[in-house]
Amino acid sequence: MKNIPATQKCSSPDTPTANKTHSIQFTILTSFIVILLLTTIPMITYMHTRHAATLMQLADELMSRASEAIIEQTTDYLKPAIAMVEMSARLASETKTFSLRPGTDTEKRAIAILKQYPQLAMFNMGDENGNFLMPKKMPDGTIATKHIEADADNPRTTWIYRDRNGQVVKTEQLDTIDYDPRLRP
Repeated sequence: MKNIPATQKCSSPDTPTANKTHSIQFTILTSFIVILLLTTIPMITYMHTRHAATLMQLADELMSRASEAIIEQTTDYLKPAIAMVEMSARLASETKTFSLRPGTDTEKRAIAILKQYPQLAMFNMGDENGNFLMPKKMPDGTIATKHIEADADNPRTTWIYRDRNGQVVKTEQLDTIDYDPRLRP
């Protein structure tokens, strides 16, 4: 065997050769990580931006569809009220005997329309003399009609209460008038 002189040292991790090996490994690893980051960060940023824009567009589209559906449902829900107003205006202009007094055809038609459409709670009609007719659904499902006869010899308010079959069960007459339909738009 060969004897190694004591002054000669073997190579250890502290030697320049070992440092160069570690330095090259560190450089390669660092370069790999930098290249990986330089390629993935722009892709991630692009994908995030693209997806955020797509999600915003999708959200806007969904909101538009929901708004359109709500508008359509609301319009359909209120169509009977529109039809009642148009019918009443037509009746008032075409009929010479149009009257808002109790027991008239106007009252009967208004009650029939109110029964036909569950979304309507009441139907108000007034004239230029301050007379007023209001069939109204009551909480128990019956209908009460308020009449204001402002142009009568004795101005009064009359409430007519009907049962579920439409039969008059009670009538109240007040010598006061608490409402003037001409004051409302």
